Amino acid sequence: MKRWPAIALVSCGMMVATGCPSHRLTDVKPDPGTLDLLADVASPDTPDAAGDTPGRDGFEEPGEDAPPVDVPAPDATPDVPLVMKHFTFRAIGGVSMGAAALTVAAHHPERFDTVGALGGYVDYRYVGHLAKDLIGAGFCPMEQLLQPDVLADIDNPANPKVFCGNPIKAQPYEFYWDFNHFHFDDDGSSWGRDFYFDVLESLVFANGNFLMYNPDNPLLPPGVDPLWLKEPDKCANPMRVTYPDNINAEFNPKGEYDLISFCDGNTTVGCDPADPTLCGKANPNYRALAGSYDPKQAYNRPVFVFLAVDYNKNGRRDYGEPIVFNMSERFKDVGRDGCANEFEDGKGGCLATSNGAPTVDANGDDFDLVKNPQGTEGNFEYDEGEPFDDYGIDGVPESVSGVKDYGEGDGRFTYNPNYEAMIDQDARSFFNTADVSTLKKHTYYFEGGIRDALGALTVSMHLSNALAARGVPVRRYDNFAGQPTSVLPNLICDDVQNNLISVDFSKVAFGQNVLMAYGDPGESVDEANYTHSGKHVGSGCEVVLRPTFFYTTAMTRLPDPIYNDDTDYENRIEYSSYYSDVLGSRRWFAMNLPPGYDLPENADREYPMGIMLPGVGMPLVETVEATRLLGLTQGMGVTPRFALLAPDGQCCYRNTATQERLCNCYRVSGGLRCVDRACKGSHADCTVTDITRDGLEQECNSGHFFFNQVTNRWGETDMTGARFEDALLEVIDAAAGLYRIKAAADVMVPADF
Repeated sequence: MKRWPAIALVSCGMMVATGCPSHRLTDVKPDPGTLDLLADVASPDTPDAAGDTPGRDGFEEPGEDAPPVDVPAPDATPDVPLVMKHFTFRAIGGVSMGAAALTVAAHHPERFDTVGALGGYVDYRYVGHLAKDLIGAGFCPMEQLLQPDVLADIDNPANPKVFCGNPIKAQPYEFYWDFNHFHFDDDGSSWGRDFYFDVLESLVFANGNFLMYNPDNPLLPPGVDPLWLKEPDKCANPMRVTYPDNINAEFNPKGEYDLISFCDGNTTVGCDPADPTLCGKANPNYRALAGSYDPKQAYNRPVFVFLAVDYNKNGRRDYGEPIVFNMSERFKDVGRDGCANEFEDGKGGCLATSNGAPTVDANGDDFDLVKNPQGTEGNFEYDEGEPFDDYGIDGVPESVSGVKDYGEGDGRFTYNPNYEAMIDQDARSFFNTADVSTLKKHTYYFEGGIRDALGALTVSMHLSNALAARGVPVRRYDNFAGQPTSVLPNLICDDVQNNLISVDFSKVAFGQNVLMAYGDPGESVDEANYTHSGKHVGSGCEVVLRPTFFYTTAMTRLPDPIYNDDTDYENRIEYSSYYSDVLGSRRWFAMNLPPGYDLPENADREYPMGIMLPGVGMPLVETVEATRLLGLTQGMGVTPRFALLAPDGQCCYRNTATQERLCNCYRVSGGLRCVDRACKGSHADCTVTDITRDGLEQECNSGHFFFNQVTNRWGETDMTGARFEDALLEVIDAAAGLYRIKAAADVMVPADF
């Protein structure tokens, strides 16, 4: 058995791709997985052991029509009919923000064979739930907050009447959140309050403001003058929104109180009162305090894509003053039968009076992400048939507010238009509506950590469930090793690297579509905080295996994968650029070319292409340089050889003095490396210059999510030069034309290939 070194690479708080051994039919076969949930986050019973209906959870499990795992060796395989299949020889995947590969592939399924979402937040229904029911939650009812004794003490966290906390029942792998208590993590970088505001803003830049609808501006809440964005001290001069733009059903139904922008951000953690020598990260309560809002601190990060209610009229958000979202009309989350449990008749209908059993799911429609993922009661989403108030997205009838809001009285359930557009284009909507034949042409690879602060595994389960509900099975594995339902149950994670050659990645043995739940559930909270196992980036071993499993799965499922055991480990990374007609500028990308690419004997060899989309904080250099290690296992002949494209995932820059726009630069140490943006020839003929970042500001918060952007940090609406999804398709084609990349082809293969 060949051995190779363990590798751990972390960049800007996001995972980066690297390589590990893999493949080949042997006597070691992966076991199909069940759902083993994380006890300290949310722990329903394991399915089937708890008596769920076979197959109801949508995942392949032992005894649930799982494909056989005892696959005969190639020379013993019985005759299988040959069929003609179309291959694009393209596999697109990405980490964190780059999991938008799944969204792009949903829009353009004909362009890719295999699609991977590695730890991302690309189910936008879930993003809406995260915003509304977790991040934006925890506030006390308006009538309680306006009681004189409570209002006078509304900035006091110690007063239990000021802030009520979030009573929500967490889904599997979710952490507790409320607005004054974010979930802090430091997996790769520091994920404080500022980070989450950045993410919400970035999604607003990409989609328009889905939290508060303003038909006159895609960025700002209604009633806000865009000139306020030029205010140099936004903390000292908050925006103020008055009637009728300030109406909100929960906290301001008559528009009596102004809504205001406010400042928040990362919390500085002081010393432990019990031991003043333990300060900052040494404070035993550091994690809880770092994610919490402290009204005694001065914050300097303006928050303005959603607003707070200024009940005491002091011009700042006090601890108990609520924030408001107007994302949709209000509805009762009782399921498509229109009945809460206490009215269900057990036959799918409703009783006129209570059945006296509010906790009994007589109609069997209660949502459970594990046991009943197709249930609609309590799934935090509107489903057709659920009662709703047709009062518009502010949730208040005209008879109370004095104004008729968007969607009011139109006879249908109404979303904030930006939110509706956001969820209509995501992968779950594609899985729900695409032809099953289209879905079955692809391999989908989902994954997430059991302790991911962003709930990436919860997201992946929602997406996997949607696919499985269409009759397209998904095989779940609980970690790479160490559990009965892992890929290699009898090994530990660190040993998987040296045993991947024993794994059969074929569709029959491994599963056509895969959900990988990585992370060691046996670790305590403190241990996981040290090792990062199951977190957004993961432990050193998990960082290595996550992209390796995806790209190996993708490349072994193509006809004639390229293996060559020549001990040539030298892959070549080349930075290049092309002229983007979409962006109206030169644009950088990088290629990781496999070992042997430049050898004379391979001069006519063409390679399949992998595409790796980066996380939100991953500049081009840190994305592609970390993939150099792919050459190691390719050189050993244990993973197939392919060319890897890394497109730039960063937004363009703007010179704040001259307004010059720079889409032609990528970030390097000390500044930016820029290619002549007007150059339309070959990259070798274009001038390259290094500049500083002084006076430059990005149009978004680092990454652009590979969306055709709706707006930017200045609320602009002419975004024809920021169509980053269109530019991604463009750079894939441009790179394929510059390197020896296999063209799409129809190939005769075995029917079960």
